[in-house]
Formats: sequence, structure tokens, C-alpha cells
Amino acid sequence: MDAKPIAVIVDDSKPFLMYLSILLNRMNLEVLPVNNAAEALEIARVTRPHLITMDMMMPEMDGLKPFVQSVLIRCSLTCRSS
Repeated sequence: MDAKPIAVIVDDSKPFLMYLSILLNRMNLEVLPVNNAAEALEIARVTRPHLITMDMMMPEMDGLKPFVQSVLIRCSLTCRSS
């Protein structure tokens, strides 16, 4: 049996995390809800999710900074320097 695609949901709103988790579970995704961007980056490094949804305005770190960090991490794993 194939593994479900993984989705990481990042939001500081617990009701929104629950709502989106239910929605994505119904779409047959394994959902990993997280309430801060730093934890999401660590989970993304380990699980290599198929989908990440992220709140753009969170207290500790906005959604753009971890996105850029994850792109740089992915690039360092897959890109070659000249």
C-alpha cells in the first residue's frame, strides 16, 4: 500500500489548524499540524512533505523567512556549485 502524501500546516491559530487538518485528511493526506515556523522547518527537513501551508503573519517568524530557508536547504541538497 502506498504511503499518503504528507502535508505540514503551520499556523498560530489552533482552530484554523484543526479546520485545515480535517479538510486535508479528507483529501487523503497525512497532516502534520504545527503552530510555529521553527518547528515546521525541522519537521520539513525530516519528513520532506509534499505540501506546506504557512501563515504569513505569525508572532515569532513570519511565513516568508522559513519559506526562503527551506528553499535554500533544498537547493543545497540538490544543486551543484560551479
